[in-house]
Amino acid sequence: MAKLYNLKPHRSTERATKRQIGGKHYKLPISPLKFILANNLNFVDGNIVKYAVRKKKGETLKEKYDKIIHYAQLGKELL
Repeated sequence: MAKLYNLKPHRSTERATKRQIGGKHYKLPISPLKFILANNLNFVDGNIVKYAVRKKKGETLKEKYDKIIHYAQLGKELL
């Protein structure tokens, strides 16, 4: 028999666009989300921007550029 859970809605006074969950790798003057939306970028281009500007702890430059290259290749395949 399935167990029923009483889940309470999360109520935050802070807007989702003003906070980051799970790290500080997007602490920039303009958030990648705002840049992506302001420039009307598609999913693939948005991910390229996201990976290009983040500073994720423990991630090497090679790993960072491999992710960017992977999204660029996906973009070409999806043309």
